[in-house]
Amino acid sequence: MGAGEVVLEGVGRLVDGGDAGDLYNYAPPEHDLVIAEPDRVEVVTGARGPVRGELAVHRTYRWPVGLDADDSVRNELEPDPAPPPEPDAVPDPTSERWALVRTVMGVELRAGEPFVRLRVRFDNPCRDHRVRLHVPLGRPAGRSVAEGQFAVVERGISAEGGHGEVPLPTFPASGFVDAGGVGVLLDHVTEYELLTDPPELALTLVRSVGRISRDVHRYREEPAGPQTPTPGAQCPGPRVADLAIYPHPGAWHEDGVLALAERLRHDLLVAPGTAQAGTGVATVRGLEGHGLSVGGEGVVLSSLRRRGDWLELRLVCQHPEAVSATVGGGLAAARAADLLGRPGAELPVAGGVLRLELRPWEIRTVQLQREEP
Repeated sequence: MGAGEVVLEGVGRLVDGGDAGDLYNYAPPEHDLVIAEPDRVEVVTGARGPVRGELAVHRTYRWPVGLDADDSVRNELEPDPAPPPEPDAVPDPTSERWALVRTVMGVELRAGEPFVRLRVRFDNPCRDHRVRLHVPLGRPAGRSVAEGQFAVVERGISAEGGHGEVPLPTFPASGFVDAGGVGVLLDHVTEYELLTDPPELALTLVRSVGRISRDVHRYREEPAGPQTPTPGAQCPGPRVADLAIYPHPGAWHEDGVLALAERLRHDLLVAPGTAQAGTGVATVRGLEGHGLSVGGEGVVLSSLRRRGDWLELRLVCQHPEAVSATVGGGLAAARAADLLGRPGAELPVAGGVLRLELRPWEIRTVQLQREEP
């Protein structure tokens, strides 16, 4: 896939490895077995229309069920050289070492969108393991940027470790992570790691662990909490992850990565309507007039709520430079407010629109009143 000068090959590789850590820290087992190649691959074509195109990539793996009794070995012997299972085969319930796992990666391209949507689905039968989705970069990169809490954070490929901890360069991302000409757009908070050989982004889909803390931990000198079992944290059962891949040649704030992440998270809203035959005029039930609109490069709507007779709107400037923001929608009055919602000075409204000058990374709260319809 490509956009502009960036071409990506091998997007969506799944890699499964052991996890002998806990809810605080990841740690590989002493003898790990990493599985990156499926036993079987099948690609099925879905929609072919002018508005949407779809593919479904079916992959079948054999993953180790879990670690050994002392959590140090993850089936370091290779699987038996048996032929790949048939597509409709049922996993052998007597197997104690291996589980048959079928994954489906939906690939969707919509008209007018410069990114490709991915949906990864599988039923997790294993414990004490980590599954990551790998996205190759368009070019080598030593730094990444990722949206966090009211900011976009730049990071390198190293990390700082706390007292007695092995530093791990895995970091959180909220709306997107971007590196090497590739933006990965996210609909939920995700852990990622920037790899250099080969240059890739590895995004954690599942981390299955069985305890709050382990007294014996390869990547931590001391316990972080009680050794309470957490069977739910093994994440058994159906798993679904949605994301999108956006190749682009420039910097994230120059190529609209943040705006596209907002588009992914706020999909098209569809409402039932009625129309009289032959008129071509439709009426949408329950919707009248127009809502509020927010504009400005890198300006993100954080929250909107009603406070008495006022609407309280919170904006964030997620941009390295100052920007002009606009709030429209038939405004009659506006006033500033602090983070607690206490009203401040009046703000000028012209033609039903409020204009605000925002500093880089500024958070601004305003309260609004709209004109009567």
